[in-house]
Parts: sequence; C-alpha cells; structure tokens
Amino acid sequence: EAAAADAVPADLKSVAAALSPPREERMLDLWMGTARTADKQLEMTVAWTLRPKPGQTPARGSTVTVTTKGAAGDRVFENLLETGRVIFTAPPGTLRFDVAVHDADGNILDEERRSVDVPDLTRPDLAVSSPVLLRARNLAEVRALAGAVNPAPFAGRDFTRTDRLFVRFAVYGDSPGQAVVSAHLLNKTGSPLAELAVTRRTGGEAEYQIDLPLSSTARGEFIVAVEAVHG
Repeated sequence: EAAAADAVPADLKSVAAALSPPREERMLDLWMGTARTADKQLEMTVAWTLRPKPGQTPARGSTVTVTTKGAAGDRVFENLLETGRVIFTAPPGTLRFDVAVHDADGNILDEERRSVDVPDLTRPDLAVSSPVLLRARNLAEVRALAGAVNPAPFAGRDFTRTDRLFVRFAVYGDSPGQAVVSAHLLNKTGSPLAELAVTRRTGGEAEYQIDLPLSSTARGEFIVAVEAVHG
C-alpha cells in the first residue's frame, strides 16, 4: 500500500485531497479557476455553492467578500451570495484568498482562507483553462445550460445519479484548434476507468465540453482528467 501511494503522481494527490468534504460547519463549497479573455488577459473566477443545511438558509442581502493578496497588491471583491461568483483579472503567480460570508448587517457568517497558483495562459505553449463543472438536475436546467454562454460554475463535490454534469474548458497556444483533446474518468489513484467523449463547442477559442451523466456511474469518488496534445 505504501509503494502504491508513492506511485500516485503529485497532481493526482492534490486533486484527490480536494474531494475531501469540508468541515461540517462550512456554509460554502468553493471553486477557483483561471481562464484567458479575448484580449489575452488572465481571468480568475472564485465561485461558491451554498451547502444544503436544513433550516439554515441565509437571509436575502447576504454577500460574499473575496480579499486577494498577490502580485497585483491587496484587492477586495464583493457580490451577492445568490450571484455565485466573482470574476477579476490577475497576474501569474501565487494568490492568497480570504473568502468571507456576511449577512445583510455585515456580520461574518463564515470565513475561509486559501492559496492558489495562477498559471500563465498567455504564453504560446499549449495550455488548458481550469475545467468548469456545471450541474443540471432536470431537463429544464440542461436546456438552460446549453444556451448559456458563461454560466456560473458549480462548486459542490457531491452528486446524485439523477444529476447530469457538463465539464467545459478551453485550449490555448499557437495552434490550439489542431491539438488532440481527450478525457478520461479515473479513480482516486489515477487508474483509468473509462474514456469520455469530448465535443468541440462553437466560439472564437478552441472550447470543448464533456457530457457526464451519472446514471450508470457507481457510488464512489472519481477524477476527470483532461489532456491536450500537439506536436
């Protein structure tokens, strides 16, 4: 077992660690990802999903404040809780976050600190944006996501078999449209379980989507691995 654990790549270990459930008292599940804008700036998204707790629905007017510390200095971003995300530009490098939930009177309801490395997606090397996870619970939500240009990511980690998941990402570089893009469903140790169909989306960038229905997926914890190869 020790030898098998050492054989797991470091990136898979970090991804598997993210599957660990947050502490029970946490109000939000968080997701942080990086993409590139049309004018080749780095765009950071901090998205949140309210964790379901019976009888603990925050009152209207609650907000989420994201304070960042990095190469661009100290910055503060705020949005309503129901909006689900904040979006801002950020230079490459380590970025520290302080995410706080406030009620309408400004009292702190929950707080969490994290640190992430923002990759440089503006270089000519082949690169992949942070894959965005979208969840649909019924046919109406599936149709809404199909027509949405930039829907808010779903930050949760727990799903039911009736959910339908979509994973969207973009490929950047000198010739991103010529890259061979593939995806696989893995277990927590990185062993491949199934190849996933990847479809090209219409748009200016080389954008792709994975349709991941869960009706035939066994109970457990899984990882989606995305790969782009060119030359």
